[in-house]
Amino acid sequence: MEDSIEKAFSNPDNVKNLLVEARSKWTTKLTIKEYDKIMATLAFAFLYCPEDLRDMVDSTIKEMEIRVRMMGGAKLTKEDY
Repeated sequence: MEDSIEKAFSNPDNVKNLLVEARSKWTTKLTIKEYDKIMATLAFAFLYCPEDLRDMVDSTIKEMEIRVRMMGGAKLTKEDY
């Protein structure tokens, strides 16, 4: 499984698409599950992405944390219980 994760995130196009998807969520209220999923995926991307994209992934992680906190944090929904 690690090989498939590494293979997926070593492709610059996959990482760029992930960043676009994550940034599109900045202006929405996220559930805790959605937030956790995005942050876990960004963490894997940070570990396995090409070196030239690492700073961009890191800044997306930090910006996601700030924006979610500013919007009141991720919220529990019925699906979270």
